[in-house]
Amino acid sequence: MTSHISGNHASPASCSPCLDKKYSRLPRIPLAYRHTRAFLVHTFFISPVNVIAPIYVGQLQDGVIWIRVEGKGSFQNSPELKDFAAQMIKSGTTKFVIDLENCPVMDSTFMGTLVGIVRNQGASGESSFEILNANTRNVQLIQSLGLDQLLTLDIDGSAWPGMRHRISGLICNEEQLEHVDLDKQQNNEHVLEAHQQLSEADNNNVPRFYDVIEFLKKELQSNHPE
Repeated sequence: MTSHISGNHASPASCSPCLDKKYSRLPRIPLAYRHTRAFLVHTFFISPVNVIAPIYVGQLQDGVIWIRVEGKGSFQNSPELKDFAAQMIKSGTTKFVIDLENCPVMDSTFMGTLVGIVRNQGASGESSFEILNANTRNVQLIQSLGLDQLLTLDIDGSAWPGMRHRISGLICNEEQLEHVDLDKQQNNEHVLEAHQQLSEADNNNVPRFYDVIEFLKKELQSNHPE
């Protein structure tokens, strides 16, 4: 099923050439900058497992990837976000929007994953990574860790005025991606990398996450002794 407001459905032939086979069915999504015909036609759905919050992803006509977190951003749903973003960047995507309207809170692993995505984008002047609709708690978390120096945090609500509050009604679970279920070793590696990203993002984070980083390093070493 395809959701739309107006206009014709995009055909498979209109898919972005930069997407790999796994995401080749995602068509270009028309975006009218006068905000009269902007809509999402086709989306991905990263499925929840138990209480894991789903993440919806769609692509606008100008190539922007819109990511909407429907619940807590955590160590549980960040692996699939990381994998998806990496593939999009590899295939040429330079612009991301992270919509946190329905995300009550993020844990440190999720925020470290966001930092990793930004770093993976590189220093290209064409790259952008915007955070929209963050509640007071998430804004405080981002700012307290110094991540607002890396991410574009829209606090006054001026960005994407015709789209930001309409996405939830325009997005659908057309594609369902399996949750990335990590084993203990893989999970420890993922959480470790995320906290290392946070420490590298701001020197003030080094003492904050020193203990957890050292603990995870020891855990990984104990599972693979030399």
